[in-house]
Amino acid sequence: MIIDISPLTFVATIAIALLGPALTLMFDVWWGRTGGASLRAAFAVFSAGSASSLVALALLRPDLNPLLPLPLAALAGLASIIAAAPVRLLGFGAAAAVAFAWLWSLIVFTPVAIALFGAEGILGSALGTLDLAGALPVLVAAGAAGLAVLLISPGRPSARAPARPLVLSAAFAAVWMLWILWLVGLELALDDVTGRIILNAVVAPLASAITWLMVQRIRNAQTTVAAAVGGLLCGLVAITPGCGYLDPFGAAMTGSIAGAVCAVAVYALLGHARHPAWLLVTVLIVAASIGVGLLGAFSTRSGLVFTGQPEVLLSQFASAAVVTGYALVVSAPLWLLVRGSLSRRAVPVVPGSEPSAH
Repeated sequence: MIIDISPLTFVATIAIALLGPALTLMFDVWWGRTGGASLRAAFAVFSAGSASSLVALALLRPDLNPLLPLPLAALAGLASIIAAAPVRLLGFGAAAAVAFAWLWSLIVFTPVAIALFGAEGILGSALGTLDLAGALPVLVAAGAAGLAVLLISPGRPSARAPARPLVLSAAFAAVWMLWILWLVGLELALDDVTGRIILNAVVAPLASAITWLMVQRIRNAQTTVAAAVGGLLCGLVAITPGCGYLDPFGAAMTGSIAGAVCAVAVYALLGHARHPAWLLVTVLIVAASIGVGLLGAFSTRSGLVFTGQPEVLLSQFASAAVVTGYALVVSAPLWLLVRGSLSRRAVPVVPGSEPSAH
C-alpha cells in the first residue's frame, strides 16, 4: 500500500486524531466528571483501533487511494473511541474497551470503510452512496456498536453533577473546530467546495440547536446550555456525510430535522431513566442516519428536491439501514466475547467519577 501525505491530509489526520480525546473531554464535562483516566483510555482505544484498521487496509486494499490510508486510520481510531464509549461509561475496565475497539475496528469499521471508499466498494461504487466524510463507518457503525453494548449490558441510570456552561461551551468549541478540519480534509483538496463545507458545518449545527431548544422549551419549559450543545453536536453529526453536497438550504433543513428528531428521542429516553450512554448512541445513529438519508432529498445534483426522482433518497436510507444492521449484528457477539473474556472493574458513583453499571 502506497501512502502519500499532502499538507491537507496531514492536517486532517492530526485533527481527527485530536477529535477523539476532545470528544471524550467534552462528554466528561457534559456529564459532570473529571479526571485523567478517561483521556488515557481514549488514547489507548485510539491506538488499538487505528493500528488494527491500518494493518487490515494494507493487507486487503493495497490499491487504495494513497491519500486515504492515514486519514482512514485516524478515523478508525476516532470511531473506536465512539464505539467503545459505552463500555467505559458503564464502568468496565480500560482493557475491555481496548479489546472491543481492536476487534470492532478490524471486523466492522474496516469493511464498511472499504465498501464506502474503495474503488470497487459496494456502497460508494456499486450503490453510489453519497457520504463525503465517512459518516457511515465512523458515526452510524460506531453508534450501532454502542447500541449493541447497551442492549447486552444496559446499566443503570446514575446521578451526574451539572455541567459548567462556560467549560462545556469551550470544550465544544474545540470539538467544532477539529470537526470542520476533518470535513475539509476528507475532500482531499482545497477547491470551490471547501467554502461550502465550512458554511454548511456552521449552518446545520445552528439549525439543529434551534430546533432542539424548541423541543426542550415545549417539553420541559427550559432552555439550557447543555441542550444547546446537544443540538449543535447533533447538527455536526447530521451534516458530516453531506457537507460538500448540500447548499445552505439543504444543510439547514438537514440540521433542523435531525435536531428535532434527536431531541424528541433523547427526552423520551430521559423520561424512561436510561443510562446516559443511551443519549450518545441515540444522537449518533439517528442524526447520522438522517444526514445520510436526506442527501437523497437535498443533494444539489441528485436529490429528490432537484430531480423529482426518489431512487437516491431510498438508496441513501437503505445504505444507512444496512450499515446499522451489519454493525449491530456483528458488534453484539464481539462484545459478548470481550465481556466474557475480561473481568469487570466496578467504578464507584461519586461526584466527578464515572458512573457505575451496578
